[in-house]
Amino acid sequence: MKPKLLLLLMPIIIGGCSGEKRSQFNDSQKFEKREIELLPFSDEVTRAFDLLILENHLIVTDPDQEFHFKVFDIESQKLIGKFGKIGEGPCEIQFPSSVQRIVGEKQKIGINNRKSFSYLEFHLDKTNGILKDSCFPVNGKFDFNYQKFVRINQNKIVGTGLFQSRFAISEIEDNRIINLMGRYPFEEKLKEYPHEALAMAFQGDLLVHLSKPWVVSTSRNSFNFDIVKFGEDGVINQITEKHFWPPSFEGEAGGFVQARMKEDNKYGCLSTTVSGNFIYVLFSGKTQAKRGTESNEILVFDWEGNLQKTIEINSPLTLIAASENDEYLIGYLDDGKTNIFKIDLK
Repeated sequence: MKPKLLLLLMPIIIGGCSGEKRSQFNDSQKFEKREIELLPFSDEVTRAFDLLILENHLIVTDPDQEFHFKVFDIESQKLIGKFGKIGEGPCEIQFPSSVQRIVGEKQKIGINNRKSFSYLEFHLDKTNGILKDSCFPVNGKFDFNYQKFVRINQNKIVGTGLFQSRFAISEIEDNRIINLMGRYPFEEKLKEYPHEALAMAFQGDLLVHLSKPWVVSTSRNSFNFDIVKFGEDGVINQITEKHFWPPSFEGEAGGFVQARMKEDNKYGCLSTTVSGNFIYVLFSGKTQAKRGTESNEILVFDWEGNLQKTIEINSPLTLIAASENDEYLIGYLDDGKTNIFKIDLK
């Protein structure tokens, strides 16, 4: 069986708004305004596809001709190195690849090497101000239906993709899927669409808690997220569903798996990042005609899915990353030039 060709199509001109009331999730919550600080290493980034903070280092997915990731020291505000050599050999990666935290690890990160359906881990350290990295490949190929996955313990990953259920669990040792679970948001309302189209429509971020096998999955093209809590043995203890509105899209056509967003579609979770205490969502709630692909509003939830506060900043962003101790956020905006911002939360 060969992988299907995937298309996520967005209209060029969008208008209108579906009119759902935002008061259903954020009335009477704590509200804060925060200022941003432009970081001097912004001009060393060509384009950021993803951000992750590991201790006091900012990892930016910014492929060049040789390496996939750049690492900046946030205290010194300097580039300290690059890693993730681009290629098809051992410990080499291809675009697109995403970076993720590993439960309980302070200096180690995982790489979902999507093009080759494989997974790598890198240990990152700084010696005399210079990045030192070492690679730990994990043998085998993962199911090609995975779009994103994260490691939750020594031998299990959980991910989203072209599955009949919202989540799939695999064993790393033999790469086989052992369980499918969870519903797609508004599954009954969208029952006319095949599950592959639902998977495309509900794409977003997938992140794991810093120290516990808890995972949050968000949707970019609508405002929906799910929190899945696993026990240490990888058995599900709880699934918290926060489903606010569905995407407005057209499904499969011809020989492709498609999710074509309609003109009235409202974006939801543009970018999601987590700490041990909170889930931060860069929230849109707007159509593309209303500049819905960027936002200056950040919703902060606890790990039970309860909204704790709303943060408003004085610049729109397209990506965010949280420090492990909730002291600051890093944000990204490309407005014709690259901007990396720091947002102090203390």
